Amino acid sequence: MVNELIDKDLKAWNKDLIIAGFNCDDVVPILSILISRMRCYDRMVWHHTTNGVYTVRYGYGVAWSLLENGGLGRKGRGATSGVSKRTRVWNRIWNLEVPNKMKYFVWRCCNSALAVRPNLQRRHMRVDNVFTFLEVGRISVIGFEPLEVVKVWKHNIVQFRGTRAHEGVERSPRMGNVAIESVPRRVQWKPPLFGTLRVNFDAAWCKDLLRAGVGLVVYDFVRLLQAAGGSGELFCHFAAAAEAVAVRDALEFCYMQGFDQLVVESDARVIIQMLRKEMQPDFSLECILGDIESLVQRMRSVTFAIVPRKGNGAAHLVAKFVFQEKKTFLWDCIGPEFLFNILAQDINLSIRL
Repeated sequence: MVNELIDKDLKAWNKDLIIAGFNCDDVVPILSILISRMRCYDRMVWHHTTNGVYTVRYGYGVAWSLLENGGLGRKGRGATSGVSKRTRVWNRIWNLEVPNKMKYFVWRCCNSALAVRPNLQRRHMRVDNVFTFLEVGRISVIGFEPLEVVKVWKHNIVQFRGTRAHEGVERSPRMGNVAIESVPRRVQWKPPLFGTLRVNFDAAWCKDLLRAGVGLVVYDFVRLLQAAGGSGELFCHFAAAAEAVAVRDALEFCYMQGFDQLVVESDARVIIQMLRKEMQPDFSLECILGDIESLVQRMRSVTFAIVPRKGNGAAHLVAKFVFQEKKTFLWDCIGPEFLFNILAQDINLSIRL
């Protein structure tokens, strides 16, 4: 049945058949399911994590949630105020922007506070302000409640960052301390090497409609536009999926045109990091990432790079345009008129229309 719903020629959902055979409320969610164009293999995943890998930590969390909500066939017992408060403590600890060793240290402090406090209460001992005093270098943590420990620790982090910020002041024997003002830098366009093309991509996505538009712009090493275009007829469940589809469509277009030496750029940092193996991929994107990897293997050279949003304006404008028009467009080296000024801005040309 599923094979009949997929258009084998376009390697996408058979939209007409889905509209005719399913309830109107189910059409868009079905069309939003990503499909591999190059036969991505299925595998077992743990859908409660982004990487699809089961861990005891997440398994325990899911089991506890089911127990509280009655999902295990028993009457839900709910979470006590103590449990929910302790959960907030742990979440605040793991979200601290410090090295993992420091997080573990604070966690042990809070664990000790939770373990010893009941004993103190049973003995009717009064502790006013100080429960424990811990010192590491010049950083001290004083407090009774675990939340107080985290609060003090976060305060020390803010002070530490403030000190680091002052280290950016330039010292001069004549002028004293001169603060270096942060002036927004102009994005410097870096042309690719001879024979290599620069491909910029972007995606526009609407959460309410689950609809997306993807766009691409191709330059050569002398800053000349080679091609531009995109499609505004796509459906995706989330923004990262639309960005991944934009990469695949851009590479597929280049492959069909015979462009096999590319520098692929975008401000979609997460997707680029996944493609460069700097971040563990989201299992829900594996079918698209697999297609991208297959296309890369068919080309001579493909490099993925991250650029600021200001350096990806042309691709963003194309994605927005095709999204609004709900159509597919493809332009040659002439390009559309609305794209000229932003193209000149992306490659640092002073010419404007």
